[in-house]
Amino acid sequence: MKINLIKKTILNNKLLILLFVILISCDSVGDSGNGDMQNIEPDNPTMQPAPTVSPTLQPPGAPPTTQPTQAPPVATPQPTAAPTIPPNPTQLPDQPLNEFQSLLLSLVNGARAEARNCGSEFFPAAPPVNWDIRIEDAALAHSLDMAQNQNFNHTGTDGSDAGDRLLMQGYNWSTWGENILVGLDDATDAVDAWIGSSGYCSIIMSPSLKEVGAGVAQGIFQGNSASYWTLVFATES
Repeated sequence: MKINLIKKTILNNKLLILLFVILISCDSVGDSGNGDMQNIEPDNPTMQPAPTVSPTLQPPGAPPTTQPTQAPPVATPQPTAAPTIPPNPTQLPDQPLNEFQSLLLSLVNGARAEARNCGSEFFPAAPPVNWDIRIEDAALAHSLDMAQNQNFNHTGTDGSDAGDRLLMQGYNWSTWGENILVGLDDATDAVDAWIGSSGYCSIIMSPSLKEVGAGVAQGIFQGNSASYWTLVFATES
């Protein structure tokens, strides 16, 4: 019985010692200082992510930049000559005329057959004129030049006058007169317009002019398609 009592006393003492050690440990932790157990900011704080920059946008409704569309250019029609017989310097005076030649000759001689006033000057009826192919060639060359170059003028783009153009066709003239017109398509209207001009009327009615030729070509005048007419009278040396 004595031995059991001693063992129990020793066990109780060990429990007291263990309890004392635990109590001492708890006091040590409590005395470590105020704030030692507080949360501390880390040495390298977490950075906020860099803001995402939105791409720059075009203003709403802004049209895209494009190259301007140019309209195709409008082509200028090449002038075409009125129906005529191809140049034939060896044509004999008694050869039949084509429709264009016959019409112009008839209109001119019809006008010459009547006495009239050209402005303030009186002209008696004049004898008829004959058609000359060389004069026609000179007249047609000038109509083509005017139409191709939009140059409504008695002087050609090469500086020539009707006398120069007649000589180039082998017509050695002693006198000549030239009428021009643009904008009418009908031969009758063209001759009527010339009769209505005192200067051109006097050329048509001149008794000293013996032969005639004419040419017409299509071109552009003041932005519109138009007929360029040339009517030349002459007398050969």
